[in-house]
Amino acid sequence: MILFKRLRTLVFFCLVLLLILLVFCFRLIIQKPLKLTTNDVYEYIDDVKDISIFATDNYHGPYNISKTISFKNMKSWLVLYCITHLFDYRWFETGAYEWHLQRMYALNNNKKLTTGIKSKIFVNDILTYLNHHLEQGVIIDSAQHLFNPLFHPMPQTGSSLDYTCTEMKLTDSYLPCKTRRPEIVSLSSLTTTYTLTAGIYDAFIDTCGTIYTQIAQFLKRDCSNSVITTKTSHYNELINVINVHMTNPTCFVVQILPKIIRLLAVTPESALLLLPSNVKIIEEYVNVLIERGLIDKNRTRLINYESNKIYHANVVYHSENAPYTTILEQYRYHRSDMQLLHRTLSNVLVQKSRDLIIIIKSHTKVVSNYNNLIQTINQVILPGNFDYLKIQEFIANEGHINEHIKQFQRARIVIGIHGDELVNIIYCKPGIHVIEIGHEQMSDVYFQIATHSNHKYWLAIGHKETEEKIFVDTADIRNILLKLYSEIDNR
Repeated sequence: MILFKRLRTLVFFCLVLLLILLVFCFRLIIQKPLKLTTNDVYEYIDDVKDISIFATDNYHGPYNISKTISFKNMKSWLVLYCITHLFDYRWFETGAYEWHLQRMYALNNNKKLTTGIKSKIFVNDILTYLNHHLEQGVIIDSAQHLFNPLFHPMPQTGSSLDYTCTEMKLTDSYLPCKTRRPEIVSLSSLTTTYTLTAGIYDAFIDTCGTIYTQIAQFLKRDCSNSVITTKTSHYNELINVINVHMTNPTCFVVQILPKIIRLLAVTPESALLLLPSNVKIIEEYVNVLIERGLIDKNRTRLINYESNKIYHANVVYHSENAPYTTILEQYRYHRSDMQLLHRTLSNVLVQKSRDLIIIIKSHTKVVSNYNNLIQTINQVILPGNFDYLKIQEFIANEGHINEHIKQFQRARIVIGIHGDELVNIIYCKPGIHVIEIGHEQMSDVYFQIATHSNHKYWLAIGHKETEEKIFVDTADIRNILLKLYSEIDNR
């Protein structure tokens, strides 16, 4: 009897164990594979540490990533220039960055590289793509842009904005003229925007700056004039900012330069920056970045970009604004980038108060009635307590970038024709008055820069006589100055 009871208990116990085992096996069968996202960093680290190849301290394989970046040793110049709030160091803080790169490198090994152009997936939303294709890359930094003011003011004019827009035939092409509203809401997006810094694995950079892998294409660019080449250079880590328009001063300063600063801030020191060294404006800004401490004096992170080569790297880093749904939205500038540039490039140079009325003398577009313009400016009498202001010309292509920055930091009023030289208003202290002399084929780029930099923007009437010559309506300039002097502050 006792033996029977014991046997029954043993059978019962075995049945329970069998049931537990069946339940466990059933769960394994129906359980979906673990899908890791950037929010699962701690769980992800634990998961990666279980991989035997990375679980030992003896691993020093080809996929070992530099350990030069972490939350604790954030680049000192980010603190010096007070721009840490423009970055998101979540990945470095948790330690997930290194582990993520290690695993993705391991998954990408032993692949035969090819530069052949095949039909590829075009990636427009890189954040969503990489969250669903972790083997293809990683989002390193996703910093939220500073919010714009609730409403951006419309340009101020000498008469009325409607008259100015009609006079220059801008009602269909220039954003403030097209909007026809008391504020420009389109520059104050209701959607939260980010600057995404991504690392793409096993990636190529073609002759016009497009990044592509075996299955996907990022940063779609117009390569109609690109060089057909079979030359390929390989590196471990590359920073890509190559753009077909990067030799244009305005494009380089407001589009390329913020990307360079961001990528230098969040990528390992082992990541090399591709830049053409034979372009004057690029070389000048590289020297400024060296002076500011963003690039070392020996230029060990710089590689001369050659347009007749395709570049390949185990990981290619790049930065872009997101989200955007149209090509035009790529050319909307952000307060974050304006603040990043101003603090990094000009904060250390602030010395004197604003005592200049700067008149920009362009080298690409000539004011045909320039002497009349200067005479008009001299004839309008300054308010009594502003008699210390003096007129000073800014002549493009003369002097060093540092001298340009110092000069524009002293500006209280900047007057200039629509052209690349106006990009210097980005270095002015907030609150100055910008008078842009327009013409029939102008864009809104300098209006955007002025607005995001908290400057007061005025639009003056000009007319194209030829591609190089602009005739300025001096009566309109006079009306603007009379209005401006009644509003000017004494700071």
